[in-house]
Amino acid sequence: MPQFDTAAFFNQLFYLTVIFYVFYILLLHSYLPGLTRILKVRRKKLEIASLQGSSFQGERETTSNGYEAVLTGFSGQSRQTLTSSLQGGEDWSATLVPSKEKTELAGSNGTFLQLIASLRAQRVVISTLLK
Repeated sequence: MPQFDTAAFFNQLFYLTVIFYVFYILLLHSYLPGLTRILKVRRKKLEIASLQGSSFQGERETTSNGYEAVLTGFSGQSRQTLTSSLQGGEDWSATLVPSKEKTELAGSNGTFLQLIASLRAQRVVISTLLK
C-alpha cells in the first residue's frame, strides 16, 4: 500500500506540517484581526442601539401618558356635557309633555288606547279559537 511506504511517509508528514503552520500563521495575522474588528464594531453598534432604544422607550411612555391624560380630560368634559344635556332634556319634557297631553295629544292618546284594546281583543279571540 502506497500510504504506508516509509520512503514517502516522512516527506508527506513534513509538507503537511509546513502547510498547516503556514496556513495557521496566515490566518492568525490577516483574517483573525479583521474578524475581531468586525465583532467589536457590531458590539458597539448594538450598545448604541440599545441606548437609543431605551431613550425611545422613555419617549413612548411620556407620549402615551400625555395621550391618556388628554383622553381622560376630554372624557370627563364629554360626560359633563352629556349629563347636562340629559338633565336639560328631562326638564324640558317634564314641563312640556303634561301640557301637550292635556291640550293637543288628548285625542291621539284616546285613539291609541282604543287601538291597543282592539288588538288585545283580537289576540284573545284568535288564541281561544286556536285552542
